[in-house]
Amino acid sequence: MFIDAMAHLNDPRVEDLETVLERAKRAGITHIINAGVDPCLDQELPNSTAPLIYKAYGIPPMAVGKKPLNVQLDSLRERLAEDRVVAIGEIGLDKRAGMPDWNLQVEAFQAQLALAQTLNLPVIIHCVKATGLLLQELHQGPELIAGGLWHGYTGSVESVNQIENAGLHISLGGQVS
Repeated sequence: MFIDAMAHLNDPRVEDLETVLERAKRAGITHIINAGVDPCLDQELPNSTAPLIYKAYGIPPMAVGKKPLNVQLDSLRERLAEDRVVAIGEIGLDKRAGMPDWNLQVEAFQAQLALAQTLNLPVIIHCVKATGLLLQELHQGPELIAGGLWHGYTGSVESVNQIENAGLHISLGGQVS
């Protein structure tokens, strides 16, 4: 079994989903976890059994504030009740220029951690230029009883133990050299 643990199949740059799925199948991928990019806007994907598509929904930092947080959270709760949902994500913090208000990102992140705990779902973490701050929020927030994945980790070796102690696995993205 070979799982793509975090794909964005509804990304507008995916012009031919059937070709993407066929390529994944030829590469030996049996399962894909498709992470939505905004629970208020994500389109439903066609059913696929080869590879089998599972779902993750979350309010990633770049989507925070596009609608009032309570509206986004209500949409998220509805999406998480769908079939084949296996995680909440991507969620996290992003300190790049042009990202939404920091305090609103933190509020959305903490609300989603609480939801993950309530629903006993793992999380998929998105973090850019905020490793220490995100770790601090994880320690202050609800326990991740179902664990999760820190997607595309590019931080220091020193932070790896803290991430693992928080119950998270680490995936390495394309930025690692």
